[in-house]
Amino acid sequence: MVTVTGPATTIYVGGQNAVASSGEVVGKGDIGAQTEQIFRNLEAALAAAGAELRHVVKRNILVVEGQPVGPAVVSAPAQPDFLAELEAVAVVPR
Repeated sequence: MVTVTGPATTIYVGGQNAVASSGEVVGKGDIGAQTEQIFRNLEAALAAAGAELRHVVKRNILVVEGQPVGPAVVSAPAQPDFLAELEAVAVVPR
């Protein structure tokens, strides 16, 4: 459970996947490489809003069926080369 009191900024980060800044899908067929890129993208998105990974209070990780791990499994991603996707909520105290 997370309780936020006082002034804070809440940041909602939607659908991070394994796309590099060049637009290229990273790690086609490699869940580990894709996960690393997803977290790099999450860090960049958080930084743009003045937050860090330590501010994340909730995350949802969706993993394509047939992958070796997965808290939540989806049958198909938005793009066929994606093996996972992450969304997060962060709270940054002011």
